[in-house]
Amino acid sequence: MKKSSILFALCLFTLSGTAQIRIYKSDPQKNITLNKPVDSLALVTDFGAPLKYEIHYDEYNDGLTSEYVYEGFAFACADNTLINFEIDSQEYTIQILDKHTVRIGDSIEELIRKFSAQEARFKQRGKQILLFCKIKGMDYFTDFPLVFEYGSDGKITSIWQTN
Repeated sequence: MKKSSILFALCLFTLSGTAQIRIYKSDPQKNITLNKPVDSLALVTDFGAPLKYEIHYDEYNDGLTSEYVYEGFAFACADNTLINFEIDSQEYTIQILDKHTVRIGDSIEELIRKFSAQEARFKQRGKQILLFCKIKGMDYFTDFPLVFEYGSDGKITSIWQTN
């Protein structure tokens, strides 16, 4: 019984310790990890006081949504869980699968070349590329794609999450 409890705890620790997609400004230790419950106090601690903070009713999430707006970055939470974000500043970095980093101004072609077919799938939609990542330890790709908008020069202009 004791061995199985230790093995179970070790498996949980291993799964919970693997961040899939993170957003950070200057310090990778102060980040938002997507698809993980996020406490709004922790967000403000890591990113500082927002320029603008609003609470409004959101029918899609069937309740109150908190919106945090920073310069070049905004995110929304419902029930203290991150539900979406948008980045349009080079100051913020997205780290995907703990090894690929992407910023505004990077080449969309270079982004696509970073990932193997086993790690991610892409879908073209006008001047947008949707990235579906493979979750480690699972047999499926995420159901909340990251959207990378790009200009005619092939450079990423904004990054956001869609449902």
